[in-house]
Amino acid sequence: MCTEDTSPVVIRLRGLPFSAKEAEIKSFLADVSPKEIRFRYGSDGKITGEAFVVVADKKEADRVMAHNKELIGRRFIETIPSSIEEMNWCNRKAPKPDGTLRLYGLPYSITKDEIRNFFEGLEIVENGIGILTDSQSRPTGEAFVQFTSPKVANLGLEKHMERIGSRYVEIYESNLTEANQAIRRQMHINLGNRESRKRSYHWANPYWSNTPNSQDDSSALPNSQELCAQPAPVESGQTLLGGQPFAKAVLTAAGLAHACPSYQPVLTPTRVYPAYPNSMPHCSQASEYSTVAPSLNQPSNSQLRVRMRGLPFSATEANIMGFFHPIQPVSICLRYNKVGQPLGEADVMFANVGDARKALGRDRALMGSRYVELFSTLKK
Repeated sequence: MCTEDTSPVVIRLRGLPFSAKEAEIKSFLADVSPKEIRFRYGSDGKITGEAFVVVADKKEADRVMAHNKELIGRRFIETIPSSIEEMNWCNRKAPKPDGTLRLYGLPYSITKDEIRNFFEGLEIVENGIGILTDSQSRPTGEAFVQFTSPKVANLGLEKHMERIGSRYVEIYESNLTEANQAIRRQMHINLGNRESRKRSYHWANPYWSNTPNSQDDSSALPNSQELCAQPAPVESGQTLLGGQPFAKAVLTAAGLAHACPSYQPVLTPTRVYPAYPNSMPHCSQASEYSTVAPSLNQPSNSQLRVRMRGLPFSATEANIMGFFHPIQPVSICLRYNKVGQPLGEADVMFANVGDARKALGRDRALMGSRYVELFSTLKK
């Protein structure tokens, strides 16, 4: 006699709005009783627009599949048979949520107090609000907020499309790694805008303070709490702000002091090299829209540099770090054209020839659905 299989079944939903919440999925599957709903996150910690739904048996799974191509909001949702193994594999490398949200559409006069009032009743970590500002220290309409727990952050998501003044505020899940990248990117845009007209001027990351043996007056350095402070001259005695790793120093400067402990920054140098907007190795010149990451060059050495070609246009520093893991790059330089569009290329510097040679072993490996080609002057 055949017995009915009652083991749990997994269905993958694809095409979800990035702001979708568990309650919306339960409403979408009103005739189903999911045992678990698990959102899928990318390696950079961002929502992918997919979720896994675990149901009790095949009958329930058939009900889920019957909703294929139905709408959530204006999005057509695909329902795809999956498995426990696929669900666990897709989420095994996703960073754990750290309670960080990203806000868009804020008033250009926004203050941290207004953001705190907007989230009244929800606990935000000390110095947990970072507002992106332009080269004139004016808010860009974007901000990051870190709450005391992912559970509290989920409550913050419920304020999506509520108003501050006359502006509807969009709210999305984020993480401190993304916050760090966005802050550094905005910092480069700001410095590039201001300094590209003065190419003889030595500029660098403004969040560096002088060591006691520096000849510069440290009082002339910018306030570390201002995201868009004036750049300071580079001297050989400069070290990272507060002796902190680069990622945490930038987050601190932007008001996000609680860096994710699992995040390994691309750069942890103790010395700054002069940086000009038009001298990043093999990168497009800094323009109003181009960005270069990270903010520092290592001395040019073609044997330590690996050129990547064929990257997804959405590739980030975090994606490249994951691609080469466990080999640790010392700098990553994404390449853009003159209007700021990604070229699908990057230059990656390694600490030594051994690491560079190991990195070349990843030639034609996949990043997403793209085969990435690697080039170097090293002899194989």
